Amino acid sequence: MSRVVREFLWDHFHAHRLGTMKATGYNPEGDQAHVESFFIEPDENGTWRVHIYVEVTCYERFGAGARAKVVDLERWEEDAYKLKRTGATGTPFQGALLPEDGEYPGRVYVLELLSRDGYAIRNIAGD
Repeated sequence: MSRVVREFLWDHFHAHRLGTMKATGYNPEGDQAHVESFFIEPDENGTWRVHIYVEVTCYERFGAGARAKVVDLERWEEDAYKLKRTGATGTPFQGALLPEDGEYPGRVYVLELLSRDGYAIRNIAGD
């Protein structure tokens, strides 16, 4: 799934193409643990960004087979204004900064989302 997210974000952001993607993760018991929504769009000044909305749910269970009880829900939002690709571990590109104009399959790179000031706010790796 991460490969698909990386390719979608990279392609839409660099083509200045509007897009929305939602990625859902589950805990080992099968409960929805986190949801990340990505919106590729211009901000109020017309600068393209990836707006990220995150929800993380924490559960508690009492006994085997018991229903999960939500004990905490956290939400936050972030904006990425620059995307950077670095070669993934175990690939010929490992650790190398990949050129913006190159075409690479999502399985060979880690996607780093950077704030307006250039600080890393999220890495999307794995498959």
